[in-house]
Amino acid sequence: MLRVKYYHSFKNNSYYSFEDRAKFSAQYKFMKSSPVQCGHTYSSKNKGRFVSQLLTSETEPLHEDCEYVIEPPPHRLLHLHLNIQQNKHTKLGCSDWEVFIWTEPRALSNHSGNSGTPATKGAKKNSENVGRMCGGEVGRSFTVLDSFSKIIHIRMSVLSKNKPGYTIAWNSEFPLPAQIKQDRQGSVILPDIQPKRIASSANTLKPPIIGFVLLAVSIFLTGIQCTHKLLSNKEYMYGLQFT
Repeated sequence: MLRVKYYHSFKNNSYYSFEDRAKFSAQYKFMKSSPVQCGHTYSSKNKGRFVSQLLTSETEPLHEDCEYVIEPPPHRLLHLHLNIQQNKHTKLGCSDWEVFIWTEPRALSNHSGNSGTPATKGAKKNSENVGRMCGGEVGRSFTVLDSFSKIIHIRMSVLSKNKPGYTIAWNSEFPLPAQIKQDRQGSVILPDIQPKRIASSANTLKPPIIGFVLLAVSIFLTGIQCTHKLLSNKEYMYGLQFT
């Protein structure tokens, strides 16, 4: 029963009144279901796929609740593709199956490669929604930017006698250097290698500079010697002319 509360106000007094507006009832019952094994649900590769087969039950509905976790090597972005295979003779709705996709920062995750490991409270607060699928959808593609600082989660929930089959495939692009650091917020810090390159290039330039200096000095000395010879030859020629 739904009761509505009214507030009445006058010049000298005020009061509340209640009125019954609607009635409703709810029924529920417990039902038996057959659980579906998730299999391998964790990967740290830059590309791969998870596969689950289409299943049908004649008696009890099938119950699947699997969370897949992808923690690839550091890349700039990750492409995610989901393909759903349903029984052609049945139509499933969002109450039969749905998929949720989200990311969480690497630094806040406590996932260690075990299937079904929940995220920490801090990671839930900082999680980012990627997308959702359900019902009659047969396939979608998603792109996760800055995947070097994120862990991707895909959760499939099914409760139906006709469990859809699905494939979760991904591939990463634009890898980052192998030597990287991460701060507590999951940001990537590249190693400080630029000063070393400058110093090494300066060292490699020293021998050519010394060689150029020596060459210039030798040319200068050679020029002085040639000038001295020319002057001496002119004096000798002048001497012959006057005599």
